[in-house]
Amino acid sequence: MYAINDRSSFEDAEMYIQQIERTKDVDAADVPCMVVGNKLDLAPNERVVSTAELHKLARKYNIKCAEASAKNNANVNHVFEDVVMMVLKYRAFGSLKQEKPKPSKQCITM
Repeated sequence: MYAINDRSSFEDAEMYIQQIERTKDVDAADVPCMVVGNKLDLAPNERVVSTAELHKLARKYNIKCAEASAKNNANVNHVFEDVVMMVLKYRAFGSLKQEKPKPSKQCITM
């Protein structure tokens, strides 16, 4: 997550994605990972990171992206639901790209 009015937080977000890839030794697209621009409620002239830049970053790592406003609760549920679905899929399949679930004795209850 980064603030759309803070360029350095956007740059930090990419650094965190790279750190996840190095630490887990996987592509970010294989694990639950989403980049979210926060403070969507700000006036357009306060924005320093464009939506196009967000989409470019997400395409670079083949991950989901969204913009939200915690202040106005805009897209917060959508982001939360997307992340939960990624985590559940990852837990069931062991990867976000894998087709068949790995055998498990655990149940996932929703």
